[in-house]
Amino acid sequence: MNMRLNGRITIYGEYLMHQDELGLIESSRLYLTNETDNDDEVHFSYNPEFDKTLAFLNELKIQITNAIKGNLPLGYGFSSSTILSFLHLGDTDNIEFVNNIDHKIHGFKPSGLDATYCFRNKGGLYGMGKWLDCKYPEQNWDCILLPKEKNMNLADVQKGIQKRKNNFLKLITQMNKSINRNEFPLNSLFDYSVELQSSNVYSENASRVIDYILNKGIVAKCIGGLYDKAIILNVNNASFEVVELIKKEVNKIKSSQYLEKIQHTI
Repeated sequence: MNMRLNGRITIYGEYLMHQDELGLIESSRLYLTNETDNDDEVHFSYNPEFDKTLAFLNELKIQITNAIKGNLPLGYGFSSSTILSFLHLGDTDNIEFVNNIDHKIHGFKPSGLDATYCFRNKGGLYGMGKWLDCKYPEQNWDCILLPKEKNMNLADVQKGIQKRKNNFLKLITQMNKSINRNEFPLNSLFDYSVELQSSNVYSENASRVIDYILNKGIVAKCIGGLYDKAIILNVNNASFEVVELIKKEVNKIKSSQYLEKIQHTI
């Protein structure tokens, strides 16, 4: 079946959706597709030889498709590996099977967020195995991609989050109350971003860039697994001049990219 799936953006709740709290998810305009009969762009970096999902499905001798197109950055926390699983399989029905694939590939039991998001292909609140639709004023998100450092493992990131878990949970509770009132919790999300910055879960370059952006009074944080993942920044209230300064700061880092307005709009 031809499918197009948009990348997932974790606004808050990383590593705490298994059994603690609901986290907020948005959908990005960045996508992957297995459609071959249209003019979608050939993906700039997809290579079947490095696709762990494809390799695993090949081992199981499952009939698959590997005609992947789109513009979603791979390996940057947008749920690309889970999206690839669904695209190769050609449907979004077998959530449990895809969760098992994620477990096999990444080495840890997933929260179920990625597969559930792909099934719905839209934003919402997710945690502890349940999904809630929500509505609030649309936010403007830009994105920064930095070269990967590859010096920290998942266990170290989890430890960093657990050390400040109570602080995170307090802020998440506040933010969820705002979401339930159909309000976007920008101030609390800024505080949440500061907590993440203080948790030592980012690469050196990401920490420096995020510190620069936070000092401008703008929400900035990494997504997904946090370490070596994409940075998102909320530019709702940012002036053109400030955004240009941020771009200049990012451009000091070789091979970095700045993507504007990555939110999915209907």
